[in-house]
Amino acid sequence: MTPCPGIFLTGTDTGVGKTFVGGSLAAWLSRAGLRVGVSKPYESGTDLTSGEPTDARFLRECAGLDDPLEEICVARYRLPLAPGIAAGEEGEVDPALAMAAVERIRARSDVVLVEGSDAAAGGVWVFKPDGTQVGPITPLGAKETDKPVSTHGGSFSILDKNRVALSEQGFSQMTVYEVDTGKRTKAVRKALKTPCKPNEIDTFWKGGDKVTDKCRDALEKEVTPWIGADAIAGKSNLLVVMRGERVGELAVVDPKTLIEDKAKLIKLPWCEAAGGSPAAAPAAVP
Repeated sequence: MTPCPGIFLTGTDTGVGKTFVGGSLAAWLSRAGLRVGVSKPYESGTDLTSGEPTDARFLRECAGLDDPLEEICVARYRLPLAPGIAAGEEGEVDPALAMAAVERIRARSDVVLVEGSDAAAGGVWVFKPDGTQVGPITPLGAKETDKPVSTHGGSFSILDKNRVALSEQGFSQMTVYEVDTGKRTKAVRKALKTPCKPNEIDTFWKGGDKVTDKCRDALEKEVTPWIGADAIAGKSNLLVVMRGERVGELAVVDPKTLIEDKAKLIKLPWCEAAGGSPAAAPAAVP
């Protein structure tokens, strides 16, 4: 195996599995005989008792290292928010310090895995087959200087061979991008009936704390299964692989209104124990 200089691990949001994938890669590369360096320069939601960055510790253990956690994770925040938001509350850390730590790790490693993302933006960029950059997928009517479509609280899905979809805020909005033409369409679901005030919903998605418990509980129950949910295109509807408490379910969603047809819900068969009965044939994609 030829050593590579580095691998950057990112994702569409926080809590989507970056650390798990990074730990798995670190363990595999280490077993292959490489000296693996790991870095998660910024971590939020650290252990409230010890203040230790739990994700950074997990990466270190997977790689079989004894590097100091202070070098693997330079900036640590107790608030369980996106690091950029947490930094605004608890204080910024000079990015040069994080870069210097990564360079020190890289200097003594065959390969270094660096984990990070900007969950507040989470944009998607388009490239031609020859590697030429087309640019980010931007909202309809956006100026060139506007931020890309966000996948915060949503997901990136490959609908079919020519279309991708970027959902955000619990699948309440979805932008579809046609790869061959660059055409974009957008669907917006009607606002949910919740005990929240309009400003509370906005604060909830920004990771703020000025949200009543009643509002937060209602939103989390409704939107959590949709955060990170992947969609594929059926004949006339979207088939969405649910998350959270609804894992194992396939929701049938109208692509124009983003409203779920609960009468067509598909529940995947799961083996409850080894040697269980064979799974039934799955239903046809609507």
